[in-house]
Amino acid sequence: MSDDLARHQLSRRGLAPLQGAGMPPYLVEHFQRMDSPYHPRDRPDGYIPMCIAENGLMWDLLEPKARAPRKVPASAFGYDHMIGSLELREQLADFAARNFLGRRFGPEQIVALAGAGSVLEMLFYVIADQGDAVLVPTPSYAGFWMDLETRDQLRIVPVHTEARDGFRLTTAALDAAVAGSERPVRALLFTSPDNPLGTVYSADQIAEIAAWAESHGLHLVLDEVYALSVFGNQPFTSVASVRPSLGELIHIVWAFSKDMAASGLRCGVLFSENRGVLD
Repeated sequence: MSDDLARHQLSRRGLAPLQGAGMPPYLVEHFQRMDSPYHPRDRPDGYIPMCIAENGLMWDLLEPKARAPRKVPASAFGYDHMIGSLELREQLADFAARNFLGRRFGPEQIVALAGAGSVLEMLFYVIADQGDAVLVPTPSYAGFWMDLETRDQLRIVPVHTEARDGFRLTTAALDAAVAGSERPVRALLFTSPDNPLGTVYSADQIAEIAAWAESHGLHLVLDEVYALSVFGNQPFTSVASVRPSLGELIHIVWAFSKDMAASGLRCGVLFSENRGVLD
């Protein structure tokens, strides 16, 4: 350890982000430059972020709703369930069933936390042990490394896909990743629709991947944060629509950030039927 790091008097966990992967370099650059945004008159040489998926073009539609007067109950300023208020989870259950899940989860099967990253960190903390491996198809969302490796001290095993095959995720590629892992594999995490490729998986593809994970006794975590951001001919299909029951091993993550164009309103949501996880 360098003298510079030693002077901080941090724990090993606190030092890990400073010595290892930590925050992805593109995010470091983004946060350093975000206070100098582009403006056509005031700052023509300002920063235009091309590395962050934020839909600022929706603000003219969101602003009237955000500014609309509403009655805020006193209970909103008091302690409530640590997994989100019952009212919030009831509303999330109705919204998700109506718009993308295809069926309704009970509020007791829903956890609401401060963003999808917090949900992933919490979920993997309880389904995998330090040093375990998690399969992640590539190309992939770079933030998974910070959420899983830096915070939960897991190891991501990339599942390599081929450009000549349209980066299609196959069971053969998953088998190869498991065989090549030096650590016990506990879960498969992938985004649907895909980030960064934008691939929208068919119901048959989702069913095949779910069956593969089940046959290997692995947790399957579907990051469905782009569920309502699909505009092509292939409709989005949630794993909740494909499987009559998620069982103990399948979990869905969603958030306000993308579909609601509200990444600053930190709300990530977990849908699960695993009572051990939920409790």
